[in-house]
Amino acid sequence: MKCPFCGENVNNGDLICPHCGADLSSFDEDCPFCGALVDSAEIVCPLCGADLYEYWYGER
Repeated sequence: MKCPFCGENVNNGDLICPHCGADLSSFDEDCPFCGALVDSAEIVCPLCGADLYEYWYGER
């Protein structure tokens, strides 16, 4: 998985990014397009900009 703030790889279960120190505790899903950690409430991936709402729910 990738940190949504710096894009570096992080281990599953990391609560803090070891590269940039970002708080990852609220991120509970993986972006299906780039693999970044995302909050399940996000509608756009903060790393790649993919439309997650449309992907997960099939509509906008």
